[in-house]
Amino acid sequence: MVILTYCLSDSCYNDLRGLNLLPLANGSFTNFDATSEQQTVFLCSDDCPRSLLPNLDHLLVDVSDDTKLQQSLYSVAASQQTKLRLLTEREVAHLLPQALPSSRNSLVSIPHSQIPSTWLQTFWNWLHKKNLQHFVCQLVVPCYISTSSSKINFHLAPLHSAHAVIYVDTSCSGNLLSALYKMKIKVCLRSEFSYVYHRQLSSNIKIFDTNNLLDAIASTSNYIGVAFTAQEADSMRVFLLSSTYTPSMVRKKVLKNVCIFSSALNSSEELFSVNTAESKSVTQQAIGEPNRCAFNVANLPSNLIILSRGNHYQLQLLQSLSIPFVSDFRLLVNHVFPLIKSKSFPDHLIDKLMPEVLDMFQVLNSREYNMASYLQSLQFVKTSNGRKTPSELFTPFDTDILALYSGEDVFPQSPYNTKGRVQTLQTCGLCVAVTPQRVLDIIYSISCSCSSNPQRVDSLKLSRAKAVLKYISTSTFYNQTGGRYVIANDHYQSYTFSTALKYLATSWSWLPIVSDKPSGYPEEISWKGHGLNSHFISLSNSMVLSPSTENTIPCLVGSQVYIVFPAVADLIANMLPADSNSLSQNVVAHYKEILLHKDQLSADVMNSLVLQVYDYMNSRGVSYLASLYSITEWIYIKKERKFIAPDIVAFKLNSTFKSDLQPYIYILPDILSQYSTLFGSASRVATTVSQAQIVSVLKMIKDDVQTNAIDAWSTIMNILNWLTNNGNKKVPDEVMPEDVLIPVETESELPQLVQASEVVYTDNKFLKDYLQSSEEKDSYQFVHNHIC
Repeated sequence: MVILTYCLSDSCYNDLRGLNLLPLANGSFTNFDATSEQQTVFLCSDDCPRSLLPNLDHLLVDVSDDTKLQQSLYSVAASQQTKLRLLTEREVAHLLPQALPSSRNSLVSIPHSQIPSTWLQTFWNWLHKKNLQHFVCQLVVPCYISTSSSKINFHLAPLHSAHAVIYVDTSCSGNLLSALYKMKIKVCLRSEFSYVYHRQLSSNIKIFDTNNLLDAIASTSNYIGVAFTAQEADSMRVFLLSSTYTPSMVRKKVLKNVCIFSSALNSSEELFSVNTAESKSVTQQAIGEPNRCAFNVANLPSNLIILSRGNHYQLQLLQSLSIPFVSDFRLLVNHVFPLIKSKSFPDHLIDKLMPEVLDMFQVLNSREYNMASYLQSLQFVKTSNGRKTPSELFTPFDTDILALYSGEDVFPQSPYNTKGRVQTLQTCGLCVAVTPQRVLDIIYSISCSCSSNPQRVDSLKLSRAKAVLKYISTSTFYNQTGGRYVIANDHYQSYTFSTALKYLATSWSWLPIVSDKPSGYPEEISWKGHGLNSHFISLSNSMVLSPSTENTIPCLVGSQVYIVFPAVADLIANMLPADSNSLSQNVVAHYKEILLHKDQLSADVMNSLVLQVYDYMNSRGVSYLASLYSITEWIYIKKERKFIAPDIVAFKLNSTFKSDLQPYIYILPDILSQYSTLFGSASRVATTVSQAQIVSVLKMIKDDVQTNAIDAWSTIMNILNWLTNNGNKKVPDEVMPEDVLIPVETESELPQLVQASEVVYTDNKFLKDYLQSSEEKDSYQFVHNHIC
């Protein structure tokens, strides 16, 4: 050092070249050469001490303990004739990166073996009066940051506002710091690094306010999805509102992505971002909880995020983001109902929420908000096999409709089938009546293929068919049948209800058969539907009854035709008429059954049945009576309890013959005379007893093996006397000669009648005796002496 002092004394600095006398701070010596290959070394001073640049002693000259040598070297450095230069503020900034450890991520972990523990404070104490701009981007900012292991470590960060370093110069809660660390925000705490201050600091580091914090958060991608505690989120909300917020797209993006908002639907401490709420919203717009709510929001699904108003700070922050706070009506219509429609709403929650909506319907439905129109097409009502809209369902409180749709999935189930909720559902389109088209659809759905034979069906179809006949018989239903309708298998044509109903009844089997005989029907007569208690038949082989016919028709055709049950209104029966000609033939066929069982039937039952047939046939007209007239003996004589042919009946006696000819010729009873059509000219019943009928009695007596001799002789004598008396001296023109029979002599008490042409008459006793004793006596039949 003495030699160096001597060499410097003449101020000939060029002579220093080649001398290895320049003392370095690391204890070694270097030359003064100023060639390009030589690295510059710097002379430390009180203004720029050696302590500012740790680890660079091989580039520093520090002779501060030798004032004279310090001044001499200062002159050498000032001359710039050697490689020695003065260490200035700029040079410190230039050399600092070499003094500090290298870093790939612009951070240096502290403590570090290459950095003295006191260096940072020393450096900042020196920097207070320097130009801070010289040190921009230098690793001189002490901060705390959370590492990948969530451990909070001390680091040096660059001095630059672009870096996510927040300078917290005020008090800061632990919850807020914890939130910042979770987002990987680098925090420089004034409370711990009091030496970090400078008049230019705010221009080169983010001072702790709302805008700077949002900008710092935006500079890192680590904030999205960070899970904060409720306390951390609350401290974040409080701070973000503690200073003026200047909106920008970047800051708004941060606010919408940071998970610091609670949900009104989630009782847990889970937090959400606005963007998450938007992604879970049907309208892709985050919403706040309703101003008022007629239902329990806890029954909404947790995947539908409705941001809670929370405390004052959360409410203000949401308002600053223009988050709308919807009404309960808009919440349902814009967010809940679309989720239900898309089947994204949890099924078990539907049955908790929607009954509440129905119960509060009057609150939700108003002139402004027509809730009914939205519910009408919403598939939310629980049924036995899924969910349907109110307009697809029917009231469960109408027994007729219940019977019509028995076994079908068309009625609300619990919890929607209470009286009050059903009434509300009716306001929303729930059907309270079955349309004619739906009735036709029901008929088609339960029908069997048409057959002349009954078709066996299950009890469900049978009960529904009966319910159809009952339902369509109401006047309320009939008044709705004025339109045109389609049949399920033919959508290309439309029909009136009457035509469609008749087509289904004749082309398909769906009419239920009465299997039991009705009251008043005789046990002795067979019943066509016997044993067919679960069978359908078509109209072609059956008879549909109405109240006006249900007590009479079965007794007229019960053995021939299947009777449909139940009876229907007259208007409906008129739509399903039986063929008149076929019906008349069936009545006659049934009448024949009555004739076959005449001996088993009581007099009263027989008379009642006969009169019912007569009433019906008399009302049908002459053209329908041929089948009845084809029966030989069809006229019933109640007094005699017998059926007789019309050719032995007349309305009144012959004026010239007053004697009673029964049981051979009858006068029609007065009770039957009222049937003027039935007993008209075509019936072959004579107006008066004809001469031919009178004479025909003779043959009847002849053929009657059970006749009484006295009665027979009386009738014969009356007829023969009638023929010979009252001017009738010869056989009347309408009486054939061979019809006149004469009683002849016989040993029997009963009269023996033969044709008049075969009778011999003589009043000569001798001749008579001779003939009777001759061999040819058998050839002669003499008139009975009663006549002589």
